[in-house]
Amino acid sequence: MPNFEGISAKIRRAAHHARSLEADMDRFCMDIRPSIVHEVHEDAAEQAWVFRGETPNVPIDWSVRLGEILYLLRSALDHLVCQLVRANGQEPGRHNAFPIVRNEEAWRRRARSDLKGVSQADVNRIRRLQPIDGGIGLSFDVSGLSRLHSLCNADKHRHLILPFVSVDGFRGRNSQPRFEGSSSSRPLQGRGHLGKIEEGSILLRLNDAGRNFKPDFQISVRFENIEDPEVTAGTVPHIVGDCLTAVRGAIRVLTRGGSFGSVH
Repeated sequence: MPNFEGISAKIRRAAHHARSLEADMDRFCMDIRPSIVHEVHEDAAEQAWVFRGETPNVPIDWSVRLGEILYLLRSALDHLVCQLVRANGQEPGRHNAFPIVRNEEAWRRRARSDLKGVSQADVNRIRRLQPIDGGIGLSFDVSGLSRLHSLCNADKHRHLILPFVSVDGFRGRNSQPRFEGSSSSRPLQGRGHLGKIEEGSILLRLNDAGRNFKPDFQISVRFENIEDPEVTAGTVPHIVGDCLTAVRGAIRVLTRGGSFGSVH
């Protein structure tokens, strides 16, 4: 008989690690905020917000923890296929795995070997979960499975997936930019920095030294790009959350709404 208990345990563990890592990232981003210094340059009639701390290098342990989260999720899918084989009255083997592919040719090749022993009904359900067609009609985004597959492969076969601290933009305090007073009649112009934060990065520059403005910089942790930029589009917690949601959704589909409601 199939047993999904171990799969549920893996997902709960991955979710626990994801929450813990996100909390550490949030604290790290908060701790570097005091190093953003407001400087007024009267001679150049401008003001700037400059990162005056050392370049924030995130702990390499984060990359290892990320790999562990991804492996737990990927392993849960592979274990699921083995349980589906058992549910079909067959014995799973080393060839069994959960395929994640982006084109029809790869699906046909992988389905023959990876899903040997799985019932045709479950094979059809797994086909529906593939990123080939974008999971039409599903309540979750199957692109999370594609991201999981790419990130796992990069971490497993090539290198650690290294995150970095990024500024993603800014907004004025109280949600709206507030510009009060002016030292000139020139139109207000500014230049902002988006992307990796390094020592000396000018996060924002305004061409008016007397303008009263208090920006709230949006700081996050992002992945270094791997082969496919779409895989790493977004913050690390957002991407990991997409992977987790997609795996949970796949399990619901393949266990006919099985008892995974307590997995958070």
